[in-house]
Amino acid sequence: MAQGRIRTTPMSTFGASSKRASKTEAFDLLPVSVATLLPTGNLDFNLYLKAESNTRPRLYRERNYALDVDDIERLVERGLRTLYVAADDQASYKQYLRDNLDAYLEDEARSPAARVEMLHTVGRDLLEESFQHPDTGQAVRGAKDVGGRVTGLVAGRGLAIADLFRVLKHDFDTFSHVMNVSTYSVVLAEGLGMSDSETLDAIAVGALLHDLGMLHIPEKVRNKEGPLRGLEWELIWQHPRIGFEQLCLRDDLTWDQLMMVYRHHERLDGRGYPVRLVGDEVHPWARLCAVVDVFDAMTAARPYRRAIAVNDVVDYLGVQAGVGLDREIVQCWKSTLRSQS
Repeated sequence: MAQGRIRTTPMSTFGASSKRASKTEAFDLLPVSVATLLPTGNLDFNLYLKAESNTRPRLYRERNYALDVDDIERLVERGLRTLYVAADDQASYKQYLRDNLDAYLEDEARSPAARVEMLHTVGRDLLEESFQHPDTGQAVRGAKDVGGRVTGLVAGRGLAIADLFRVLKHDFDTFSHVMNVSTYSVVLAEGLGMSDSETLDAIAVGALLHDLGMLHIPEKVRNKEGPLRGLEWELIWQHPRIGFEQLCLRDDLTWDQLMMVYRHHERLDGRGYPVRLVGDEVHPWARLCAVVDVFDAMTAARPYRRAIAVNDVVDYLGVQAGVGLDREIVQCWKSTLRSQS
């Protein structure tokens, strides 16, 4: 897409620093969270703002000009949480996030929730790149890189679930989903009394990998804009087996992690998949993953339905406790939601 060149000089107010887009300029804009912007020198992409959803975009800051602390503070003061980049600039914006990720995550002046939001924004992109590589070693290395950061941000922090839920994406995109499940898994594992950093890291990584097999399900099935039926469900039911087969011969994953991949859809009453295990046959880490996997799946919007309210999902988990899902783990998750909300 060709992008028109608009020159502007940065000023201290929105009115002076923004110019209305050219009538001949075509825009395919992507949202950018203001929380991900840092005063780190000149930008390699244009930033736009829109006063209303149906108004034309206005140039806020042109590439090759910097943002400073005052600029970001003014955006926040005005209640602007979102700016926009053109689709042509998406790659530059993603590289900007990667280049600044560690500096952002180490900035104790930023709230824990803001740092989690940044990690999810960048982590989702890193996972998509590594998981789609033909070498599964890339997927494992990507999961370990991101998973270690998840644990570092979440473990021992006592983060309120309400704050986490607010900053996570709930679109049920595969990569958003695994990032959410990994974050929730660490919180739940701590609630169950697990505190060893190596164990929490392993759980975070296993959760990131739990849906790896979904990438081998046809996209038209994964992203169908309606309820799945018949043969489509049969394809979905194979994703735990596919993911396990991809990973089972690797020596850089533990059996516990592999069981998160293979058994997270098994249910204690034998009604799960892919092999209908019963009771204690379902691995403890898979039981943990199952609870937060269901929670995130139900609270995410689908093309054919709205997101289900958290309270309704909690009620559903309560009904399933001791039936398909582990009673103790469900109770721990419910207690965590109540105590930290």
